[in-house]
Amino acid sequence: MKLERNLLQIRHSDAGLRVTCNHYLNAFRSDYRRIVVFLTGDPVTDGVSPIDADELIYLKLSRSQLKGLRLEARRRVSDIIARYRISLVLAHRWKPTYLAAAAQLANGPVAIISVVHALHQLESWSRRLQGRFILSKRCRFIGVSEAVRNDILNSGFGLDADKVLALSNCIDIEKSQNSLYSRAQARQILLLDEDEFICGHVGRLADSKDQKTMLRAFAKVRTHYDKIRLVIIGDGRLRDDLQRETDCLGLAESVIFAGARDDAIQLMPAFDLFLMTSVNEGFGRVLLEAMVCNLPIVSTDSGGIREVLGEDFPYCEMSNVDQIAAAVEHIIKLPESGRIVCGKENFQRVVDNFSFPIFQERLRAFADSYCASIYK
Repeated sequence: MKLERNLLQIRHSDAGLRVTCNHYLNAFRSDYRRIVVFLTGDPVTDGVSPIDADELIYLKLSRSQLKGLRLEARRRVSDIIARYRISLVLAHRWKPTYLAAAAQLANGPVAIISVVHALHQLESWSRRLQGRFILSKRCRFIGVSEAVRNDILNSGFGLDADKVLALSNCIDIEKSQNSLYSRAQARQILLLDEDEFICGHVGRLADSKDQKTMLRAFAKVRTHYDKIRLVIIGDGRLRDDLQRETDCLGLAESVIFAGARDDAIQLMPAFDLFLMTSVNEGFGRVLLEAMVCNLPIVSTDSGGIREVLGEDFPYCEMSNVDQIAAAVEHIIKLPESGRIVCGKENFQRVVDNFSFPIFQERLRAFADSYCASIYK
């Protein structure tokens, strides 16, 4: 069967993860026509980088159309695969994967790679059944860390190990560095004084990030230092709860909730250290951004984080307030030269392990081998 070099990337919506979307697309830039389908929502145009695709399609499906048998969604995805003569599908998360696999019933063999971005996504009985009897016969899988890969292999789908790839997210180092604000600019935007020590965090305000522990650890540190603040960039359903916790801890003047911002990485030079307290983390891409900014990092040992920061990193136990506070104080007490050394070590690890060329080489080898087995 002749290989048609037409790639379809299916995503739930255009909200967030554009950088990752482009990394997957750019790995096929030289030899594939690339189409991106968004199942729900409208195009996002405010202050975001463009999607590097040849065509964008917004299906604008309703919530009800993505429940149950999803017949309308299946039909429309199937029509797109047939119309564009798609040979390779990159389906991010569960619903896009299910729809792509269902489309095979009408279109015949198509190479489908399902990208799993987080831990514990395949545990429900319905997903286990669909995975074992439908997806395992029609898809290969990528986990964004070795921890996620192991999660997929242990899901009960009955997958052979060679059908699941651990592929860490990457970062465009040069582009990221060129986009950064200066320290002075970033602090001016965030209304921070130059002489304050800033602990920074970027992430969804969600249970998996355990920002309550972060606030409690910061409260301990705050009792010993006057000119220190915590800046949290991000939003989510726990915002009100976290703000109440901040007030209860007497931190109203010391913690800034900056909200969700598209320029979050550009603002990181305002930080003196990056703080991560996750209890359930598939990979932790934001850590790559902190490392590109040459920041010292205090982090828990959760999920795929160890793959990002390495075996020798001095991790904190999850939810251990005292240990996290002590790690922050250790960084504060270091001379500036010591913090610079920590930041440079983190930066070098990004260069050695998480650059785009490494990502592209591993993704293409996996995808090309898969396509070769189908289109003989």
